[in-house]
Amino acid sequence: MVPQNRLEEFAAHLEKNQTRHERWLWKRMRRWCEQRDLLCHPQIAMHGYIVDFYFPQINIAIELDGRQHNIEKDAQRDARLLENGVRVLRFPNPRTNAELNQVFFRIYAEARYLIKRAIKYAPGRFSTNPQDSQRSQTYIQSKNR
Repeated sequence: MVPQNRLEEFAAHLEKNQTRHERWLWKRMRRWCEQRDLLCHPQIAMHGYIVDFYFPQINIAIELDGRQHNIEKDAQRDARLLENGVRVLRFPNPRTNAELNQVFFRIYAEARYLIKRAIKYAPGRFSTNPQDSQRSQTYIQSKNR
């Protein structure tokens, strides 16, 4: 297993060198998340892997699968993340703007559902304030090292 600090360094490299699909989706998600005080981090090292996008308040990781993805390894990765409470939404790289919009709206629908569910079933434990999120604090501290 690769040490966490090496993963974080590589994640920072990937964040600076996103694919065009990741850049487009990140631009759209960042704007949407800012309007709702929802955190979304691109290229995060977690549980021995790097995920394309991560929503810490609702524990969802987003993966865009390009040519380099291996189905068997991805299944192992998804299982490992799920063991640690992180659901993975996986999408093939979109080929058109219409497909990219479909990916965004699927993420939007899932996030919206989980936020409403969290507020309904754990009203005192969920907050859209980024400063209230324990995982956000851990992320911010790791980025400031």
